[in-house]
Amino acid sequence: MREILKQTTNHNRRWDPTRLLFLVLALFLVACEDEESKRHLSELKQLAAATAVYRDFKEVYVYDDHKPGRALLSVYYNSRASYDDVKSFYSNALLTKGWELFPKERRGGILHYLSDSALVFRKGEYQIAILRESLDQNPTARNYVISYVWEQP
Repeated sequence: MREILKQTTNHNRRWDPTRLLFLVLALFLVACEDEESKRHLSELKQLAAATAVYRDFKEVYVYDDHKPGRALLSVYYNSRASYDDVKSFYSNALLTKGWELFPKERRGGILHYLSDSALVFRKGEYQIAILRESLDQNPTARNYVISYVWEQP
C-alpha cells in the first residue's frame, strides 16, 4: 500500500513540459491582461478628473477596481439636486464633448443591469454612467454615483 501511495504522489509532482509551458503561458496572458486593465483604470481616473462636476455635488466616496478585461471607477456624491437637473447638466457637458447617449438595449457587461433611469454615455471603448442611488438627505449619504467603465470587447 505504501508503495502505491508513493508512486501516486511522485507521479502527481511531475510536470511534463507541455503542462509546464501551458501554465507559464496562462500566467503570462493573465499578467498582460491585468496590466492592460491597470492602464485603463489610470485613464478612467484622468477622465473623471477632466469631467465637470455638478455644482451641488459633494464627493463622499470613491471606489475603483480592475480585473482582466475590465476597469471601473465609481465616484459617489451627496447632493439635494433633482435628478432631472443632474441629467440635464451631464447630458449637456458630455454630448458637447463627443460622448453619445448609450441606450439600455445596447448596453452590455456590468452596465447592462443598471435601471432604466440611469444615464449612460459611450465614447470609444469607455462608458460613463450617472445614476441616482438614494433619496436620503443625510449629508454623508451616497445619493448619486458616476461610474467610469472600460470593458474589453
